[in-house]
Amino acid sequence: MEYSFTQLEKEFKRLGIELTDEKLVELNMLSSDGEITYEGKLLSDQCTHGIKLIDYIDDGKVEVVIGSLIAQYTLIKEKMSKVSTEMKYPAKALLEALKNMILHRDYSYNGDSIIRIYKDRVEFTSLGELIGNLTVEGIRLGISVPRNLSLMKVFQEVVFTKGNGEGIQEMLSAYKEYKVKPVFKSIGGIFQVILPKPEYTVNGKVISDKYRRVLEFMEKRGTVSNKEIQEHLELKSTSVVNYLKEMLEVELIEKIREGRNISYKIKISK
Repeated sequence: MEYSFTQLEKEFKRLGIELTDEKLVELNMLSSDGEITYEGKLLSDQCTHGIKLIDYIDDGKVEVVIGSLIAQYTLIKEKMSKVSTEMKYPAKALLEALKNMILHRDYSYNGDSIIRIYKDRVEFTSLGELIGNLTVEGIRLGISVPRNLSLMKVFQEVVFTKGNGEGIQEMLSAYKEYKVKPVFKSIGGIFQVILPKPEYTVNGKVISDKYRRVLEFMEKRGTVSNKEIQEHLELKSTSVVNYLKEMLEVELIEKIREGRNISYKIKISK
């Protein structure tokens, strides 16, 4: 079989580096006699190990991404960015979970890694338990034993992945302000990262979903009127009136009077 490295060449070109045979040997993707290595196959366009994305919010829609691990990372990174924006997950946590899934899975197993998107969590499941005597408690403390050093070296060059166990720490740090925390499991030949959906909070108060869109609009605009909320969020007048009344009662927002004009803004706790 002939192997190509279209996506990898594109990434190195972006960095001003030519992907020569010498560079491929340096990255352990080719042997000294020009034969493609195990790592080279994974980073080639012909890689058959994929990632299955199952979106249970979208009626269980399934998408399987194959090809170069770099291409898989690039494509799913865009999808995770959308999840972060629309579902309000910490972007850093999603990105680090994706990197962990790609770099630390055991590619000697056949089968796809799986990302499951639920209403209240996102699960990243990959083949291969933690190496040796490494434990979940250990990785939470920052201990790391890389499974795929050559892959990590390439990703460090093109996507700036940290290789010293900080990925888990980055996920934990991204959830520092929330009550819910990431969950890590290593059992039955798999490793799993579960990122729960964070609560939306204002001034330390957990906010229900029905207020969330209104408050996010206020965050962007500063002060807003009843009419602006109706128009921009496409809500009925009665709904907006009720929401504003309830949010005033629990001191999430404050009313500003300027003559006959009334507007609202998020109340800053003192």
